[in-house]
Amino acid sequence: MKFSKYNTIINESGMIDLLKEVSYDYDTVDEYCTTSYMVYKIATEILHMDLYSEEYLYLFCFNTKMRLQSIFEVSHGTCDTSLARGREIFQKALLANAVNIILVHNHPSGDPHPSECDIALTKDIMNIGKIIGIELKDHIIIGSDSYISLYKNGYIDKGVKVWGTI
Repeated sequence: MKFSKYNTIINESGMIDLLKEVSYDYDTVDEYCTTSYMVYKIATEILHMDLYSEEYLYLFCFNTKMRLQSIFEVSHGTCDTSLARGREIFQKALLANAVNIILVHNHPSGDPHPSECDIALTKDIMNIGKIIGIELKDHIIIGSDSYISLYKNGYIDKGVKVWGTI
């Protein structure tokens, strides 16, 4: 699987540009991300999110067939919080021409159970995505040696197309 990590910058004209940071050729997973476990593997084996001492929120952008196209760092917070809003998330998703997205963030405490803020963000992003046509497939929280899928735990509308079961 090949995908790129991007950032956004403001150019000389004051417009937002996509800036490619690095490309990955990740051979240990299939071309298409079909389970939350596959996303967890990328988050831990490439991004090392299980080792961070502060919270990071990443946006994984996919095409219609759930092929990973790009990853963005949306937020870098403190030891127990990170700030994210729908505007920043969907700005990046639209620039990447995403059809499906997955949010992935870590809990430096090691406990991947969602906070009330995690659940509220998930619901906000799910609702905004329905309006603009970008489907939130999952929100995965990474702990020190495990993860939790908010989709599998019922926080994301089960009306979405079938998403990973592992």
